[in-house]
Amino acid sequence: MRAFLRAVAIASTAFLIPAAHGAVIAVDNADNATYTGGFSAGQNGGSGYTAFSTLDNNGGGTFLVNAGSGGRQIEGAASFGLFSGGTAGSGSGYSIARPLAVTLTGNNSYNYTVLGRSDDDNAQGFTGFNLKSIKGTTFSSGELLSFGLAPAQGNNRVAVTDSTGIHTLAIGTDTELRGAVIQFDVTFNPGLGTYSLTATDTGNSQSGTISGSLDASNTSVASLGFANFNSGNGQNFIFDVPTIVPEPVGLSIVGLAVMGLMTRRRRAMSA
Repeated sequence: MRAFLRAVAIASTAFLIPAAHGAVIAVDNADNATYTGGFSAGQNGGSGYTAFSTLDNNGGGTFLVNAGSGGRQIEGAASFGLFSGGTAGSGSGYSIARPLAVTLTGNNSYNYTVLGRSDDDNAQGFTGFNLKSIKGTTFSSGELLSFGLAPAQGNNRVAVTDSTGIHTLAIGTDTELRGAVIQFDVTFNPGLGTYSLTATDTGNSQSGTISGSLDASNTSVASLGFANFNSGNGQNFIFDVPTIVPEPVGLSIVGLAVMGLMTRRRRAMSA
């Protein structure tokens, strides 16, 4: 039995590797050489994207998160950061877009994975991500789905906004998400206008999932958005490794591999 399970594991890995890594649509990482001197709008590291572009700008900005700027990076030696700036309570904040080089359309499924950390008091405004049908001139323009922390939804729930309104997503038994490194995995289909979002606390591996409808169907995803709408000093939003791939067919292939191994095992036993 152990030999059989080892064979299944080997077969599964062999089939999964091409599915998981064969076709990356877009990926970037703050450790790329493009950002050695800092992070700002206009830069274009990685592949599959066009340059970062400022959206809302009410006193905040960008910075490279690394050991020299507080050591709060969430992956590798550096991460992307947005600071809110302004005076607490003034409603200041900053958002930035990352348009895709190729717009995602049709009845096709994709997976968007990104790491985030809200290093703020979550007292003034939203910090987080969205999917956009257009780059637009504001974070909310062309918004299809947003997820992150928002004051009204508290510090222990992810705020998710889709076609039916604002929802809250619990991550296991977590009671405090501020400062936690959260991995967001969004599977979405622009043609059907559907999504499934899983949020995982990388510190304890607890997770939660929510599914629903994008703000439009038969649409397209043309850009990613990142926002920090808090205000005051020391209110930062950190993110890294935004990656989009086609939804893998690896699991179905693994299923076929397992069935094939079981058939071979039954034949061997009956011989």
